[in-house]
Amino acid sequence: MQNVLNQNLIQSGSFFSYQTLAINVKVNDYVIIKGFPCRVTSVQTSLPGKHIIKTYIEGISIFTGKKYKDVTRPQFNVEIPYVQYTQYQLIDISDDNYLTVLLENGQTKEDVKLPDDQPQLIKNLKANLKNQKDILVTILSAMGLEKLISYREISN
Repeated sequence: MQNVLNQNLIQSGSFFSYQTLAINVKVNDYVIIKGFPCRVTSVQTSLPGKHIIKTYIEGISIFTGKKYKDVTRPQFNVEIPYVQYTQYQLIDISDDNYLTVLLENGQTKEDVKLPDDQPQLIKNLKANLKNQKDILVTILSAMGLEKLISYREISN
């Protein structure tokens, strides 16, 4: 369902992404492959010959870690997601693993869930919070989705 929503937003020219030529995509850039925002792991362009020149782009989803591949022509546009990293002060973690963080305006945000694919990060984060340490969490945002990617203690 989310993928269908993302596909529709991409096709409608939404504010979640912009376009660039496939030939301009480099390793470690972000690109949308099959509706998913991905970090590019490989870009190859075939040599001219009997066949049409093609650009092969491989990436890993920044939210799921799943690999995706795309083939296009170098002069065609590809979608690039707007990706943002934001730091918030952690206030609490609910029993159902949702973070409560403090926004800059003093309000709280409670809709970011702990990632299921990083058990060691979750264990360490919960232990530090239990020990009443001040913590900043880094949230990755793209295409209307968010994910906790790291945290650090605040020095007093």
